[in-house]
Amino acid sequence: MKIRIKICGITRDEDLVAAIGAGADAIGFVVGVPTSKRNLSPEKAASLVRQVPVFTSSVLVMVPNTLSDLTETYDRVRPDILQIHGKGVPKVAEIRQAIPGATLIKGIRSEPGRVLKAAEEAWGFDAVLLDTFIPGKHGGTGITNDWWIGKKIRENIGPERLILAGGLTPINIWEAIQTVRPYAVDVSTGVESSPGIKDHEKIASFIGKVKEIEL
Repeated sequence: MKIRIKICGITRDEDLVAAIGAGADAIGFVVGVPTSKRNLSPEKAASLVRQVPVFTSSVLVMVPNTLSDLTETYDRVRPDILQIHGKGVPKVAEIRQAIPGATLIKGIRSEPGRVLKAAEEAWGFDAVLLDTFIPGKHGGTGITNDWWIGKKIRENIGPERLILAGGLTPINIWEAIQTVRPYAVDVSTGVESSPGIKDHEKIASFIGKVKEIEL
């Protein structure tokens, strides 16, 4: 099985070009998260999304406060995929009614005693992204996830729905994939030189190592 690769937290045109050139399957753009060093305005995100070529997916990453906040930003950015984090996420039925045909990813965190239920509650989404649990954070921490939790979630919901994130790097990605066996992997901090600034050599190394793995 081919493992799909998402490079998240892109903020610059040159980093987008590097990720696409290295063979990323999806590119993530963070909007409406002021606490993130990778946060973009809807206008900047839309400009980057327009540069994503056919057969590479653009992903809008949000922590929405309301359904209208979600839909308005989606309409302005026009991504291929919508990735949603936070406890205030609208019900999936409401999102699908407001944005018909949208591909939806629900971000969850490996919170002890809560994560398995959170994965089950995300049944109406197209995929689940598992990230490291850090109180007050919704990704981009650079802290390695508990891969055994990821393995258990994959066994519960199926490999075709699980995206693994959380502290992935070119060094640990082989072990992470062999342990969890996810559908896709998501990296941001692990391919940066500083927050929001990607290291092009790390991007190429990460993607190259993932592409060598066959499950």
